Amino acid sequence: MLRNLLGQYISNVLGGKDMYACIHITIHFMYIHTTTRYVCIHNCTIVPTPELASRLDVKTYLGRPWKKFSRTIIMESYLDGFIDREGWSKFDDKSDLSSLYYAEYNNRGKGAFTNGRVKWPGYHILKNSNDVKHFTVDKFINGSEWLPALDVPYIGGLIG
Repeated sequence: MLRNLLGQYISNVLGGKDMYACIHITIHFMYIHTTTRYVCIHNCTIVPTPELASRLDVKTYLGRPWKKFSRTIIMESYLDGFIDREGWSKFDDKSDLSSLYYAEYNNRGKGAFTNGRVKWPGYHILKNSNDVKHFTVDKFINGSEWLPALDVPYIGGLIG
C-alpha cells in the first residue's frame, strides 16, 4: 500500500509522467548539526520491484542529501545490481556535500561494489567494524532494552 501511495504521489507530482525517472532508496536531512539522528539500514535486502527490475533506463541510488547534515549508513546489507555504480546522487548543484555523512560497510551483492562511488568529502567506505558498531540496534537505539518486550525479531550487533 505504501508503494501505491508513493507511486500515486510521484505520479501526481510529475503530472502523470513516468514515475520511475530516478529512484532514491533514502532521502535525509536535518536543519541543525547533531550526531544522534541517522538513517541506518542494517542487514536488509534491497532489490527492485518487478516493474522496476525490467527498467534498465531508470537510475537507482542508495540515497541523496536533501539539505545540510544528511546522515545515512548502509551496512551488512544485500544490494542488488540495479543500484547505480555512483551509489549516491546530490539534490541539486547547491547541495552541501561536505556537511553530510554517508557510509557503506560490508555490503554484498552486485550493487555493493564501491568502485565508481561518488568522491564526496562526506562519503565514506568503512572497513573497520569498530567504525560501525555504534550504528547497531543495541548501541544506536538500545534495542535490547525494549525490543524483546515487543516480540520483534532483530539482530543487536553486527552479523559478520
